[in-house]
Amino acid sequence: DGGYIIAGYSGSGIGGDKTQINRGFHDYWIVRTDSIGTVLWDKDFGGTDYDFLSNLLIAGDGGFLLGGTSSSLAGPDKTQNIWGATDVWIIKTDSLGNKIWDADYGGFDYDQVNSFCKSADGGYMLGCYSASGISGNKTQNTWGLGDVWLLKITSAGIIQWDKDFGGIDLEDGIGSVLQDSDGGYIVTCNSFSGVSGDKTENNLGLAQAWVLKSDSLGNKLWDKTIFTDPDQK
Repeated sequence: DGGYIIAGYSGSGIGGDKTQINRGFHDYWIVRTDSIGTVLWDKDFGGTDYDFLSNLLIAGDGGFLLGGTSSSLAGPDKTQNIWGATDVWIIKTDSLGNKIWDADYGGFDYDQVNSFCKSADGGYMLGCYSASGISGNKTQNTWGLGDVWLLKITSAGIIQWDKDFGGIDLEDGIGSVLQDSDGGYIVTCNSFSGVSGDKTENNLGLAQAWVLKSDSLGNKLWDKTIFTDPDQK
């Protein structure tokens, strides 16, 4: 309709442009405006602790999918406890920002969502960072200090499958996840690993960009290390 949806996180109570109290220390906060920036409505979602909203997309039904990192136990808006230190927390709203469902995904350590996309079957693919081994919702161990974690969910937030990809060191800074024309997925990240695990090429420097391609079920088809500045830190 020419307007905007703005996503972030807030430590503020009611005041200024914010019409709802904070639930925890930091909450998800979305603001809907018209085409010239006039606020139409805003919504606050939070648990008992820190919740950091980092991703938003417009769903097929005109609602919104919100994703970020949570260290909160269940309540007030969060229906599930965290599994570990931080988890992925996803909220689905309608077109007016009213919550339809929420879901928590994670293992016993640090897990966070960096990117997500709509999939052709109406569900979503979450591109996450994970330091967790097999635990909680995670069905595979990490190869190293932290890995790429692909999490496929339905339109209702139900897990269909998850896959872990990495090398013996650290894979972080996940940039994006996209569905390819063949139904598979492409994910990008920053890699500190040499040849090991799922990684078939060494870095030229300390860290390099890493691109990974999977089929529609998350099975790896190929990976490529993008050689940049050998002195990159």
